[in-house]
Amino acid sequence: MKNNILKSILIFLPIIFCVGILIFFFINGIKETDELIIRYVSENISHSMVETMKLSTNIFSMITFMLVIVLIIINSKNKKIGLFYVINMGLCYVINFILKLLISRDRPIEYMLVLEDSYSFPSAHSMLSVAFYGFLAYLIIKYVKNKSFKLVGVILSVIFTLLVGVSRVCLGVHYPTDVLCGFLFGYVYLLAYIYVIKKYI
Repeated sequence: MKNNILKSILIFLPIIFCVGILIFFFINGIKETDELIIRYVSENISHSMVETMKLSTNIFSMITFMLVIVLIIINSKNKKIGLFYVINMGLCYVINFILKLLISRDRPIEYMLVLEDSYSFPSAHSMLSVAFYGFLAYLIIKYVKNKSFKLVGVILSVIFTLLVGVSRVCLGVHYPTDVLCGFLFGYVYLLAYIYVIKKYI
């Protein structure tokens, strides 16, 4: 019973965390807090940090995605996993695209350090990184038997996800709420996706 409660808390903790921060933004004024944070970051970020953030934002790239898919297909006995990974990313991208069109929030153009021309909300990089690394963490938890490897894999998945989101704010291409909602929507989507397909992998 206690294990089930702990498991539920851990599963829903990211949702609680994101919602809690969004409530803070709402109380203090979403637009004002967004502007304050991104202005502060853009005025104080160093050249070396910009380059680091460019590297972080590119961690989630087509090359990384395809490499992971190929490795999973080669090393997994269940060849369906690669297919479900591709479907996962495709669905998440479509959902993000639809949300961007419906909300149509402009990017913080005056703070941009790299060029982006699509709508801002929610952050596609953040949402897709949750779907990508979150699904990878799920597979690690499910299939990796070594507890140390399992822990390291999950921690690295979380770190890479957060780095991608933080990099989008540091590079001035997203407001903090774009990233937070990207994380939130991506995680809710991922939980639903895993619930639907878990019996097949």
